Amino acid sequence: MMPAMGIPSRIQALLVIILGACQGSVPDTPTHLWVDPAPSPGEFSSELLFATAEQSFHRASARGRLAAHLHEKHAETVYVLEGHGRMLLGETWIDLGPGSLVHVPVGTLHALHPQTPMTALSIFAPPFDGKDRIFPPQSERRTP
Repeated sequence: MMPAMGIPSRIQALLVIILGACQGSVPDTPTHLWVDPAPSPGEFSSELLFATAEQSFHRASARGRLAAHLHEKHAETVYVLEGHGRMLLGETWIDLGPGSLVHVPVGTLHALHPQTPMTALSIFAPPFDGKDRIFPPQSERRTP
């Protein structure tokens, strides 16, 4: 598969599978298609790859910890492409590596502690605008 607009072929293949599974819910023309080929510097970054009226697809890169947080209006599904780490999902820590798939239901506390730099495909429903990320007080956060 040839890369289109800077999208790595592995992510293209996942998008084809995911969008095919959506069947009639995806419009013929996406509402947005954009890629920044290099993640922005920092401990965590998220680049929008594709969005429809129902969902958005992001490439997430983590070099450092993402603190425990939740989304009041968004469900998130994460597919790990590269790297290893641990994810808090509710009260449980999960080991992650390439090929790991985790669904985070709406309102579920979650955090990410990479052991090596990580890259993942992150899918939000409804589309994520970056505003629905709520960090509880430090006393309510959990560490491994």
